[in-house]
Amino acid sequence: LVGDAKALRRVDFSVRGSALARLATGLDKRLATGKSPDISLSATVVSTPEGGGQITGRVGLRDVGVDWDRFAPGPVTDLAVDAPFELRWPASLRRMSLHTGHVRFGGTETKYRGRATAIAHLTGGKRPIVDFTFSLPDQDCGTLVASLPAAMLPTLGEVSARGRLSAWLDLRFDVAHPYYSELDFKLDDKKCRNLKIKAVNVDKFNDDFSRRVNEDGKILNNVKIGPLSDAWVDFGKLPPWVPYAMITTEDGGFWRHRGLNAFLLNRAIRLDLHYGRFVYGGSTITQQLAKNLFFTRSKFLARKLEELIAVWAMERTLKKVRIIEIYMNAVEFAPHIYGVVRGAMHYFGKRPSRLTPLEAAWLGSIKPCPRCGDSAFRHKQYRSWY
Repeated sequence: LVGDAKALRRVDFSVRGSALARLATGLDKRLATGKSPDISLSATVVSTPEGGGQITGRVGLRDVGVDWDRFAPGPVTDLAVDAPFELRWPASLRRMSLHTGHVRFGGTETKYRGRATAIAHLTGGKRPIVDFTFSLPDQDCGTLVASLPAAMLPTLGEVSARGRLSAWLDLRFDVAHPYYSELDFKLDDKKCRNLKIKAVNVDKFNDDFSRRVNEDGKILNNVKIGPLSDAWVDFGKLPPWVPYAMITTEDGGFWRHRGLNAFLLNRAIRLDLHYGRFVYGGSTITQQLAKNLFFTRSKFLARKLEELIAVWAMERTLKKVRIIEIYMNAVEFAPHIYGVVRGAMHYFGKRPSRLTPLEAAWLGSIKPCPRCGDSAFRHKQYRSWY
């Protein structure tokens, strides 16, 4: 402690140990510890005569993680993080900034590293606007995916890759008006190759296949999708307005993006922040297809990570035409009605090759809530939106 009787100018402190880790988990049941937990925190707090100040230090975690069903289906305890940081604030408290140096994740070796900056602007006593930036410098993508805890990949299992990648993300979060928040990002992964997922063979979807529908964890033995099922239509045998309607109502940038759509993600962030809960996913057609093929409808953060990895593999392995072809033949249109062949017969009693533009538009419009569309159609009670 450095100062005088009137003002404390500087404080240096350092704490660490397994007891600190267990104390933290005792305070919050969503935290969990592994076999050798450890938390360390060292910091220097300095105040200025004008009333501002800064905190510089380093925080470390080992075998400390999360046990929360909204994060992952089981405890994630094999985490190791080392992060230097600097927090600054002026006397007016109108602008606070937090910077991290290179964050190491994954043990003693640097599995991957990134930088983060968050700046909060306070004006006129209003709630702040936070500018958050995260950058992932060029690094080995194989060591990055190898650093992912196994508990966060319950469906996909082990993931491996070779090559290089880099990324950055900018988020401007308006606390007072969440709907006006903005997200921008870029992922440069063209040099990352040989992506392999232990439990999922994406390449088989280039060939003929048959697959039972997994409806929220329940396997429908009598409902199959795929070219070898009894309900399949080739892309080339459809009127052009059928795939057009599916793409327009779900993912207008489908032909241009590589699995993620910035416009949809921005809309998802704005709506979810505005309502304070998960109301819209902002998923592209590739993401929706990944859900149908590999996952249940359970919503937890780690599932989103698995979904992104599956999309990453699909966009590298399957052509765009193949993705939309499988999607149209797999998506739900009513309870237990999967694929455009069954959907066209269920609603209009005809093959999809004979659908009119208006009928195709109807099938496209009900995909966000097939059960809602089916009920409206059966009872002829259409909202103005329809």
